[in-house]
Amino acid sequence: MTDPAASRDFGRVLAAEGVSNFGSMLSRLAIPWIAALSLAATPWQMGWLLVADVAAAALGGLLLGGVVDRAGKRGVMVAADLARAALLGAVAWAAWQGVLVFSALLLAAAAAGVLTLVFELARSAWLAQRGSAEALAAQNAKLSAVASLSETAAFALGGWLFQWLGAVVALAVDAL
Repeated sequence: MTDPAASRDFGRVLAAEGVSNFGSMLSRLAIPWIAALSLAATPWQMGWLLVADVAAAALGGLLLGGVVDRAGKRGVMVAADLARAALLGAVAWAAWQGVLVFSALLLAAAAAGVLTLVFELARSAWLAQRGSAEALAAQNAKLSAVASLSETAAFALGGWLFQWLGAVVALAVDAL
């Protein structure tokens, strides 16, 4: 027998995962798009954007895993998403105002990578702590399916959104 409250909580996390992952994938498209179109980034700079995202997340995992483990998981997930939204909103605002510089975009890519990792660490720990051992495999499968669908949708729709709205507006919408 499943606990209705736990089932409802998992449903919320599942929906949040879909929205959050969709936004994260749009950001991974929008940041390089802004670098290329607004800042005329070189191929080396484009490579550094990717390195910043991945390296910051890897280093963040080493340094923040214990912190996330000791904190309230739901609060960490909400805080990571709000911080990521504020960060992306600031990047969109700076690009719209014409004051965005590559170094700030590089830092934003690194911070977005860390915040995404923090969200995922908290979500994984929350799921393991909150759900039953019997339901864990099925819940992980559902989360993976939602993540795959939202990632596919983000990459499929991202180019259309960026062309229709422009990368800066699309990033602002992602922040919202």
